[in-house]
Amino acid sequence: MSTRLRPPHLSIVMAFTTGCSFIFMDRPREPVAVPNYPIECTSSRVAPALDVVGTTYFVVNSILILSRPDCGSASFGQSCIEGGVKAGATLLSTALAATFVASAVNGFKSAARCEQLKDLNAQCITGSAAACQQLNSSWVPRPAGNELPPLAPPAAPQGCFKDIDCKGDRICVGSVCVSPAAREQAAPPPPPKPPGSCETSMDCDQGTCFDGRCRR
Repeated sequence: MSTRLRPPHLSIVMAFTTGCSFIFMDRPREPVAVPNYPIECTSSRVAPALDVVGTTYFVVNSILILSRPDCGSASFGQSCIEGGVKAGATLLSTALAATFVASAVNGFKSAARCEQLKDLNAQCITGSAAACQQLNSSWVPRPAGNELPPLAPPAAPQGCFKDIDCKGDRICVGSVCVSPAAREQAAPPPPPKPPGSCETSMDCDQGTCFDGRCRR
């Protein structure tokens, strides 16, 4: 009696139908929209290196599957794989190996291109117009002298605040410098005092001044 085998290791990796580089790498976007600003992309080779490991695994796995005899022709007690299972497992393992190969190639190319773009980006940031043009041929730097105009100084306040703000002997009245004579002419006469009103007892003909009125 032969022992039939099913490759259980395939069920563990069947979910990983896409390479690491396709999933985890941030590829450079070209042309770079703003070349004089730091760009973001993945220059690390870790993901494509993992793709190489995955490729190796699935190639070896395909070889091991093909080396197993079919159960129809296997000897008594010999481990075997059914013909249909063997063909399907070999096809799946080969397809996954091809996927990881494509992912690894793409990942190494993307990392190398990212390094080139980051080098040009560093040159562009430090003032190299040629490097900026390589990152984006349609990018035009801001022309010199196109800075925003400086703010105008605040307008000086009109009029005066104190007498020292006025020239000569003029004085400040209502934020306007006037001469003392003009102020006296403009000042209205004081209102007449009501009869019997007083400020001190000397204002009273008779009696004393109490609460603003002359009282006897």
